Amino acid sequence: MPANLEFPNSETFQARTSNQSLLSVVDLAQILGLSVKSIYSKIAYHPNELPPRIRIPGSRLNKWHPEVVSRWLNELAGLIPPIEP
Repeated sequence: MPANLEFPNSETFQARTSNQSLLSVVDLAQILGLSVKSIYSKIAYHPNELPPRIRIPGSRLNKWHPEVVSRWLNELAGLIPPIEP
């Protein structure tokens, strides 16, 4: 079993996370292969269908940590066990 999930946009993920900065809605959309509109819709109506996000206090920004997104994708694929709350 591979250590990391190889998903369709893995090159995009590697390019976007190489500097370990937080991911934007646009970045997450490209990594997941969804539209930006779909990401905003999921944030509003189905946030549990996305990786846990970071809400920037005092702003409307939603950001994601690259390592959290990577772990979420690996859990979703069943490659690693989920973290217990």
